[in-house]
Amino acid sequence: MIKVTSNMIKYNNNSLFYGEKMAKPRIFLSSTFYDLKQIRFDLDRFIRDLGYEAVRNEQGEIPFSKEKTLEDSCYKEIETVDIVVSIVGGRFGATSVGDSQYSISQREIHTALKLDKQVFIFIDKNVYSEYRTYLVNKENATNMRFHFADNIKIFQHIEYLESLPKNNVICPFESSSDIINYLKEQFAGLFQRFLQQQKKIKEVNLIEQLASTSTSLQKMVDYFSQININHNENINDLVLSNHPAMFKIKELLDIKYRVFFLSMTELTSLLAAHGFEVKERSSEIISFSKSDEKSSGIYTYFIKEEPTWNYHLFVNESLFDTEGKLKPISMENWNKDCIYMHEGGGFFPDEDYEHLMAEAELAGIIDNAPF
Repeated sequence: MIKVTSNMIKYNNNSLFYGEKMAKPRIFLSSTFYDLKQIRFDLDRFIRDLGYEAVRNEQGEIPFSKEKTLEDSCYKEIETVDIVVSIVGGRFGATSVGDSQYSISQREIHTALKLDKQVFIFIDKNVYSEYRTYLVNKENATNMRFHFADNIKIFQHIEYLESLPKNNVICPFESSSDIINYLKEQFAGLFQRFLQQQKKIKEVNLIEQLASTSTSLQKMVDYFSQININHNENINDLVLSNHPAMFKIKELLDIKYRVFFLSMTELTSLLAAHGFEVKERSSEIISFSKSDEKSSGIYTYFIKEEPTWNYHLFVNESLFDTEGKLKPISMENWNKDCIYMHEGGGFFPDEDYEHLMAEAELAGIIDNAPF
């Protein structure tokens, strides 16, 4: 019979976890101490209830070095945290040894901003209201006494924070619950944004892989083109897989993934999936592109109609052989006017098409035709 001891159970439970402990977000609480003692305690409990790590100097959570002053150790600790919560009350607090113009808590927030940390700034509602009075009477403020702020440097610090171009959202508060509710919303938003960015990272990695593959294929096409073996069937297949028409369609329709088609039928299906349909006619026209290199011939006309906006896409049928298969064309021989698109609020009626085309050609202003 095997005897199971409490130590064995404890060991087995701990063995479920391997390696180091799960990393936690570290949140630095920056404020004066005595006047905001209860608020610091409430925030500490809130942060720990979330499973995060609160960093407060009064709890001995900041390692103090014998080579540094106490306040320099606080500034150094800010480098290791993820978020800084700054609480501004009505007390200026202890003056910084390094710069007597600022208090220690003010230099803490300066350090966090310099390190580009995520900062949340909370200002006592009464102090923030009195700050507006200071702004109106700033020229004579040194001779004024304020009820809620014990030092005019508090208002100067707030003015500095408001002047920052970013990372300076200020939230007035009356109690610790105001701060906690605001942080709940912000932490939830940051987590949701993180999840969305993870999805985008996968998409970016996929796009980079496709771009790398496309570059490699283009180099191979250029190499084989230089040694004049374009008529080889395998080379033609390679050229087709990297056909400039595919890149043109991808660009015009702003398609995020790789575009591939080998025939007019496949191209028609691709365009249909993006809302385009074929008009009943194919017309012999000249490209209305503003390019100096015009492309004439038979064009197939596709249209995508929306309530207030239409998209007109034209594909030169010379890109395809008599069986409707895509012809191999290298980048060097590509005419960008073989495929082009016009956007607008409408299009000319079918019955006026031939008439308008004839007038445009006779007038020599084919580029101004209503595409």
